[in-house]
Amino acid sequence: MSQKEKNTENRDHGLSNIRAISCMAVVVLHTFYTCFGSFSVKGWLYTSSVIIRNLMFWSVPCFIMVTGALLLDPKHDVTYKKVFRKYIPRMLAALVIFSVLFKAYDIFFGFSKYTAKTIPDLLRSILTGEGLWSHMWYLYTMIALYLLIPILRPFVRYADRKAQQGVLTVMVIFLSILPAVTAIFSIESGFYFPVYTIYPLYLLLGGLLADPTSKERRKGLILVPVFVVGMSYVTFFYLTNKTEFATTLKALVNDYSFILTIVGAAGVFLLLRKTKKHKILEIIDQNSFGIYLIHLMPLKYIALKHPFDPYGLGLASVAVLAVAVFLLSFGVTWLLRKIPFVKKIL
Repeated sequence: MSQKEKNTENRDHGLSNIRAISCMAVVVLHTFYTCFGSFSVKGWLYTSSVIIRNLMFWSVPCFIMVTGALLLDPKHDVTYKKVFRKYIPRMLAALVIFSVLFKAYDIFFGFSKYTAKTIPDLLRSILTGEGLWSHMWYLYTMIALYLLIPILRPFVRYADRKAQQGVLTVMVIFLSILPAVTAIFSIESGFYFPVYTIYPLYLLLGGLLADPTSKERRKGLILVPVFVVGMSYVTFFYLTNKTEFATTLKALVNDYSFILTIVGAAGVFLLLRKTKKHKILEIIDQNSFGIYLIHLMPLKYIALKHPFDPYGLGLASVAVLAVAVFLLSFGVTWLLRKIPFVKKIL
């Protein structure tokens, strides 16, 4: 059996499917955001576009949950030695290479000019994260989460399911519900949970749901509709109201700590966790990291150059654009992965 065949045999098909579908959802999210944010569109087209974008918010959390399911698995040995030799170097290499590539892209298309400060400013941006393309935040987040993995693994290994559920409940209350309550009612809370962001919650949630029971999987059939209906209603509400409450609600929805996003991510993960091998999804998964990094390149050109009206045929043309952006990003990634060094990164 070849090494490629061994890798395919050892692949967790459920997690592979989650990554692939999440990758497609990210492209849809950013395509609709680019279109309604960069072009003059009003009425039901605008409202529908924002709702569709918001219904894709589960995608990035599901990426992180897959990481948790894989690296928090007690059967695998993930030490700091492995983190610093394998996972972090890949993120750092992608960060540096694509930061340079994106800067060259900006200069080539006239979005910025090359000056004597370009290289020093780029180096400063890589170190600080400021001034880089918006989706690069994910690389910094993953580096931080990889550093947490060896710390979280003993807890996941020795804590029983109830203990893990208890910790996740506390995290949801303090990282999602309490911030929402304080924002809506404009009050301060002296209570806090000493975790800086919501992302470790998704990491642990992926570990908890890595091997769900059939009863837990059926909960996805409830959680996903709750997310779809709830997110659609909340989005429609803040778009059609001009109150201070609507403004606050909009800010909450646009954060991955929003309770409905947690519900949606958990629901999608549970529905897809035990799905069987799908050849197309497996190929998409193999190219998902590259697709994520590359897909904003055509979208940025469309947003700033306005080569055409993406709403020419209404929502249908935006959906076609999302497919085109996905296929282009997939094709470029597939070609880049033919280069041995680049393949190790993508």
